[in-house]
Amino acid sequence: MRIAPPRVTAQPSPAPRPPAGAPEADAFRQTAFVLGQEVEAVLDLLALEGACAEASSAAKYRKPATALALALWSQSWLCRLDALHAIQWGRYAAAPVLVRAAADAQAAMEAVLAAGDDATTEWSARAIALRPEVHALEVRLEPARSGETLARNEELGEVYRQATALAVPSFAAALLLEGGDTNTERIAVAFGERTFHLGLAELQLGWLLHLSLCQVAAAEGTGRFAPFDAERRAAAESAARATLAREDRCRMERILHGDTERWLVRNWRRLPGAAPKRFLL
Repeated sequence: MRIAPPRVTAQPSPAPRPPAGAPEADAFRQTAFVLGQEVEAVLDLLALEGACAEASSAAKYRKPATALALALWSQSWLCRLDALHAIQWGRYAAAPVLVRAAADAQAAMEAVLAAGDDATTEWSARAIALRPEVHALEVRLEPARSGETLARNEELGEVYRQATALAVPSFAAALLLEGGDTNTERIAVAFGERTFHLGLAELQLGWLLHLSLCQVAAAEGTGRFAPFDAERRAAAESAARATLAREDRCRMERILHGDTERWLVRNWRRLPGAAPKRFLL
């Protein structure tokens, strides 16, 4: 089967400025002021990935597994870009679902590349066919996700598990994504709130940085894509790692509480300067 030249639109863009007085305006302004460098770090890595994808559209890279992997990479890239926009506009409840989908797509991409061209060719011969009885082109739904990849790649798997903890509906996730103002004396909820929240923004931007670092490493390690610009890659990765290394960032970690493994959220703050809180999920 012939591999068509991929269409690559590789330049990421930040979220547009909301209209004056819109509910998202405060989150957009404060995210730019407080976390502008983190947003730029995410965009730099997305741009680095886009440049690699664009260079990989050349004829010598058009192999069956590479083509399918590029499609899955694109899914992850777009989910991460949408998650960034959600964070910039204070729509924190939307980001975990997008981040989880992005991590899933990246794991699937790695699984496809590990399976190789022969397996991809076999799949396409089996799954893509004309079905004149229903006047349709058949493309069979066959899950490509690899649980083995998520288990093997510690950084990728950890982001997937953290995002899943907040993406799957639960009372704890619902209360946390509403800002975490609930305590033992009251249940605090909101509807459609898009107010800036430092803890949620830091946590979710951290996920995006981790995923991009994983994606760059995976693409480089396979040898199936065009090489990254070494200087540009080093600068983007250094900025991302420096951001993630800050001890005062909001983060999730697994701890053993009694006999049960639980999530502990550290450095939870709505605004800079506020006293940090912890949540045990």
